[in-house]
Amino acid sequence: MDKINFLLTMKLLKKLKFLLYLFFMSFMLFMVNSNPVYHVYLITFSS
Repeated sequence: MDKINFLLTMKLLKKLKFLLYLFFMSFMLFMVNSNPVYHVYLITFSS
């Protein structure tokens, strides 16, 4: 594998990971807003 190709793939993976993280966080916020129980879960999960 090329070094350039490898670097591009790594950048892409980082972007995908970031997007997944954003999606996960917005989903969690949505769950928290609709159900108070998830709020406690989120606090324990993040700490």
